[in-house]
Amino acid sequence: MDGSTQGYHMPAGEGDAWWFVDTRMTVKADSTATGGALTVIEWSAPVGFAPPLHIHPMEEKMFYLLNGSIRVVCGDREWDAGPGLPPPEAPDIAHMGEVSTRHNYLMVGPPVGSGE
Repeated sequence: MDGSTQGYHMPAGEGDAWWFVDTRMTVKADSTATGGALTVIEWSAPVGFAPPLHIHPMEEKMFYLLNGSIRVVCGDREWDAGPGLPPPEAPDIAHMGEVSTRHNYLMVGPPVGSGE
């Protein structure tokens, strides 16, 4: 899966997948595929799923909501988000998202294992 010198394609429905709590995570591009630049994970979660309010002290991430909706808390702001791009998660800002309707989103972040 080396995309560092040539193009890279991960077809829909493919990728290394596993269950985490009640969520399904599928790696779409890992550090090998991106030349060590980042990791892209497709994440699916059931209604009501919400991690506790938390921070990532050493990394930034961004999410792209493909479908469904979530209630976002980020710092002192709170809003409902549908498909599209909410603001990126900045280091040291407490955040969480509660699933309002079943959804899928892409998480783009540093190579797995590089931050926390």
